[in-house]
Amino acid sequence: MKSIIIAATLITGLQATAAAAQSTDTPAAETFDGFKLGATADYRRHEVKRTAPTLTDRIDAQDGGVGVRVFGGYDKTFGNIGLLGVEAGVGRGGRSVEANVAGGTYRMTSGWSWDASARFGIIPAQGVLLYGRTGYAWTRTTEAVDFAAATRQDEVRKITDGGFHYGFGGEFAVAPGFALRTEFDQTNFGKGFKAARLQLGGVARF
Repeated sequence: MKSIIIAATLITGLQATAAAAQSTDTPAAETFDGFKLGATADYRRHEVKRTAPTLTDRIDAQDGGVGVRVFGGYDKTFGNIGLLGVEAGVGRGGRSVEANVAGGTYRMTSGWSWDASARFGIIPAQGVLLYGRTGYAWTRTTEAVDFAAATRQDEVRKITDGGFHYGFGGEFAVAPGFALRTEFDQTNFGKGFKAARLQLGGVARF
């Protein structure tokens, strides 16, 4: 709930920024059509609820940290206010999730992640786009158990997890071909692993 409130606050703030830019005669993009490239910085939270490898202990832990994502895609407006688009991105970041288990420490570290999705949006005012997205995302993780006893070998395994990806956000044009973006998204990777991101960045259109 906190993440949703923060996302709504960011959207309101960016919309005010875009309105101020237009009121001072800063040119706003006339359309959100075309190819795009962009980047965001984010705060991402990872949640693990699963049984540790080779143990009966149930892991229930989460932690958050900063990350980055770069993306590209294509959008097409239709009618006066509609938009359809596709987008793919790659990112990395966040902190390792750790938990104490019997005889040692469990640790899950997320590596590179990548995603592909479709966007559906509306343009309620000039230079303002509000949208939702749905798609699929993957991430490469390293799961380890470090045992306290020297007689027991540590367990390490690398996993590629994939799952349903969805989110919502807004873009606010501040110059021809450039807009600010804020977005909140989540991915359920299955196997007791979920991730959420609150992103802020920019997108350029060509």
